[in-house]
Amino acid sequence: MPRNYKREYEKFHSSRKAKDGRNASNKARRKLGLKKGDPREVDHIVPKSKGGGNGEKNLRAVSRDTNRQKGADMPGKKKKGKRRKLPMTTEDRVWIGKKMKKLMKEGKSKGQALAIALSMLREKKQG
Repeated sequence: MPRNYKREYEKFHSSRKAKDGRNASNKARRKLGLKKGDPREVDHIVPKSKGGGNGEKNLRAVSRDTNRQKGADMPGKKKKGKRRKLPMTTEDRVWIGKKMKKLMKEGKSKGQALAIALSMLREKKQG
């Protein structure tokens, strides 16, 4: 059965979401002055997925390879390496629970409280 390009276009490429995406992409290219046929791509310095916008200060022209390599990484932030697991006893878990409870009362989110409590435990065990 031959490929039905018209149906494929109507189903996938002419949807509102696809059109809006192409429109946003073309708008960003125009802001940077990239012409049709220019092999460079628009890179969001702070990725849109991390809260970055389409303002000129957040855009730069880069090669396709550079853009693919960067992905959604934030500039200036080190990639997280593997951390050593901290051996924990039941007492440690109870201690972390109490610290988290206290931190959450102070307005920290659950994730922030856990990160802070773990770093405090790490310091406690090392020092």
